[in-house]
Amino acid sequence: MNPQENLEVWISTVGLLRAKLSQTMKGINDLRQECRKRQCFAPNELSPLMAEAQELFVEMLKAGEFLGTTQENLNRNPSETFEDYLEDWALTQTEDRFKRVKDFLIVLSETQISGLELEKEIWEEGIKLIEEALIRKPA
Repeated sequence: MNPQENLEVWISTVGLLRAKLSQTMKGINDLRQECRKRQCFAPNELSPLMAEAQELFVEMLKAGEFLGTTQENLNRNPSETFEDYLEDWALTQTEDRFKRVKDFLIVLSETQISGLELEKEIWEEGIKLIEEALIRKPA
């Protein structure tokens, strides 16, 4: 797979993971609003879960910028040595973020908070996307 194809796969994965994190944040926010309507306290576990989802969402935004900038630079400056370095740098920066999102999704899959109803596709599809992207990373 050439550098452009690798980057396109990873850029797509970043976008899909942002959507999964967004769904998670919406579910948490919906539960908080429901608790306000019922004039009760939201479960304490929601705050750290929301904070981590927000942090990882921002990290996916950064990863998208790394990958997008790399893709633009590869289009403008085709030099094999430069391409290899730039692609490796962008993928390494993003790989760590993918692993953090995967860890979060695993924790999310095991989390049971009364009233928080998230579709299991969030973590099932998210983990699968990450694993597929990491398999495609050049050695």
